[in-house]
Amino acid sequence: MSYFIFGDYNSSDDLIITRPIVRPSWARDVSEIAGGGVAKTIQLSRAYGSTSFTVPVVIRDTSAEKLKTIYSKLSGFGRLVLSTDTGVYMNAVAGILEPIGVSRSMAELDVTFSLQPFAYAVEPTVATVGTSLTEIVNGGTLFSAPIFTFNGGTKGEATITVNGADFKINITENLVGKPITVDCDNEITYYTADGKTYDINHLTYGDYPLLHIGDNYVKYDRGLNTVKINVKERFL
Repeated sequence: MSYFIFGDYNSSDDLIITRPIVRPSWARDVSEIAGGGVAKTIQLSRAYGSTSFTVPVVIRDTSAEKLKTIYSKLSGFGRLVLSTDTGVYMNAVAGILEPIGVSRSMAELDVTFSLQPFAYAVEPTVATVGTSLTEIVNGGTLFSAPIFTFNGGTKGEATITVNGADFKINITENLVGKPITVDCDNEITYYTADGKTYDINHLTYGDYPLLHIGDNYVKYDRGLNTVKINVKERFL
């Protein structure tokens, strides 16, 4: 039987899904621009738009207490996993629930989610990067924005090289020995101390690295200790 997991809630506890569920996909935004003649030109954006996804269900038990539980669980923002594709998750916002009465004990319900691009690997590849070129495989279906984690080693400029492009971090005396994160998706670099995070974007230089589909080659040169990369594979 099909089911979905939203946050910590498993739909199979209370709901019966009434038709097969298929994970949606995403496409780049399209716009039209006026050309030199009478025809407009279609232009593909670099951006991917959000999409929506509806799951038709029947509620087994429509008692007031059970409905409160269902409504509280199917609200807000959370990770969504479908039983038909358990290897990936989507970042989703649950919509307002509007039951349709069927009988005194059961009710139909359309559960709608707004989904951010894209689907992400539930268990992404995490690897250690070396000071010589390390092969890192992106097994997703489009480019990914990885996360690098390491400790500040020696004071000075440190470089992470991805497919020939350099991303530099100025390791100041304050950063030596501190855990540092380079989040390429959100384009932010920060260090952690005393349970708090501190933005150090002003100490970075270059574009945040991306990994193309397939083989990528990554290394670091100096000033860092134990560089790890989370590939964060994503899928259309």
